[in-house]
Amino acid sequence: MKRRAAFPSKSCGECNLCCTELKVDTAEFKKDGGVPCQHLGAQGCGIYLTRFKICREFLCGWLLTPELGEDWRPDLSGVLILQIAQASLPAAYQPAGNGVQFLITGGEAAIARPGFGEYVTDLVSRGVGVYLTATTPHALVNEHLQPMAAARDLPGAVRTLTHLYRLAAAARDKKGLLRMLPHLYGLHVEKKRAQIKNRSK
Repeated sequence: MKRRAAFPSKSCGECNLCCTELKVDTAEFKKDGGVPCQHLGAQGCGIYLTRFKICREFLCGWLLTPELGEDWRPDLSGVLILQIAQASLPAAYQPAGNGVQFLITGGEAAIARPGFGEYVTDLVSRGVGVYLTATTPHALVNEHLQPMAAARDLPGAVRTLTHLYRLAAAARDKKGLLRMLPHLYGLHVEKKRAQIKNRSK
């Protein structure tokens, strides 16, 4: 069964990252994150017509955001975008509406791709709650990126996102603290750079 078209202008096509990357924990269906659904086959969902409610209702952020082009489709971009309910955000970010989570499935290349850094820093500059993860749980990144967004320091923002991704990947792979220390130091350096740039304006 082919994947559905969520909107007339967009179709899931061959993308099935939601069927492999996401953790599902409902009364009728459970699966771990990063594990392909048992019903996923070469032609897509094998129980499409009777699929679970959570599957019928789920829409990724790419489908929900008309301004994101075809190159942002999760299997093409390496970025699965998820919407975070406004009520579950820290109070400081609730006025901007729902938050956005970026689940990085394509490694550091997904962060370095054109448009990613611009999109994330634009969200941060508008006060939207932004999360980044290589798996679950996710981490709020606004405080790390706010100085870069204010300084319009896109290269610094991309470097910071890369450090954050490496931390998430290390946590996912259960690497030791010593492997994480360079990335923690990198975050500190990028924040100081942006603060100095802001003061020199």
